[in-house]
Amino acid sequence: MAADGISRLCHWGPSIALSIIFALLSSTLYSILIYWRSDDMEGPLNLTILLIDFLLIMYNFLTACLRGPGRVPPRWTPDNEGDTRYLQYCDVCEGYKAPRAHHCSKCQRCCLKMDHHCPWINNCVGHRNHAPFVRFLFHVTIGCSHAFYLQALSLYRTFFVRTHWMYRRLILYGPLAVTANLLCCGLTIGVTLAVGILLVTQLLNIRKNHTEIELWIMRKVKSVKNKNGNSNSFHFPYDLGWKKNCKSVLWTQEGDGIMWETRADCHQYTLTMKQIELKKDKREHTYLYEVVRNYHGSRDYFGICFGCRVACSCPNPDEPRLCVKQGDRVMVTRIYKHWLYGNRVLSHLVENGIGPTVRPRQYSKERGWFPRTCGAPINKRK
Repeated sequence: MAADGISRLCHWGPSIALSIIFALLSSTLYSILIYWRSDDMEGPLNLTILLIDFLLIMYNFLTACLRGPGRVPPRWTPDNEGDTRYLQYCDVCEGYKAPRAHHCSKCQRCCLKMDHHCPWINNCVGHRNHAPFVRFLFHVTIGCSHAFYLQALSLYRTFFVRTHWMYRRLILYGPLAVTANLLCCGLTIGVTLAVGILLVTQLLNIRKNHTEIELWIMRKVKSVKNKNGNSNSFHFPYDLGWKKNCKSVLWTQEGDGIMWETRADCHQYTLTMKQIELKKDKREHTYLYEVVRNYHGSRDYFGICFGCRVACSCPNPDEPRLCVKQGDRVMVTRIYKHWLYGNRVLSHLVENGIGPTVRPRQYSKERGWFPRTCGAPINKRK
């Protein structure tokens, strides 16, 4: 368990996040010590608040990173075998996905009530670590706002309030320190805005008790119904009112992550049944591509060999790449301007001359992004 925790922290996401946290802490401590005066409580008070917030940030960050969202037990099946018709099957985990669970291609597991995979904690946000993740965002926003106030006050006093030069200083404040403080001040503004926006997004989701993935599903349901001219009568089954929603996510964390309390007009499998319908619709709108040019994702992760436009429009670098060679066939489910995402079709089916229709069981477990110039469409499903 300890080895797994260390490996999670030894990743570019947590490393950058911790580096930023300690850089801003050091800069803010420097700003406090510059104008620490013995005849008032301004210095000790700001120092106490800063350190308390720093400890809360680190506690919630490490909890969210190391605890994880919780995973669906391997080869899990519901107690009632007949309920399997309402659930999706995960070929990688070789079991059924519990309600609200989703498979993470980066963690290689089905996560309980998965919200999203966060590269900054190198883990998924879900059932067990959703609350500490939101608290981490909250304390970072508050702490960075406080840090910006102290850094800006230090710079203001240095440049505009000459009387403060008479105060006895604990440390010197030279040109190099001023430059570093200016850079950290700009970094503080950027972190506050970025994390603050994410915090607001998370709180809005918690108010409705849905995750980022479920929000996307609900938008997909509405778009499909609008396209077909149907009325939007589908209700999200886990919205129990904003008070109960906030309490269940941020305080009590009720349930085992498998079964959930639902609205009176819904049941446990209302959303999973809708997901199955959407997956069916997705399969009917996929593209079968034949690979016409080799791509080695491990050697050219960003697609630099395929031109600047391909490299600059590279998808999330934390998502997998699919190594393909000429003659392979890929079932493409996502299409960007310069990139494609899909599953490789099993090799023995390609050798036997696969037809235009490909079933999910004929996909391999290998999937990921590859440059669009590497493939040519064979058929288009409508």
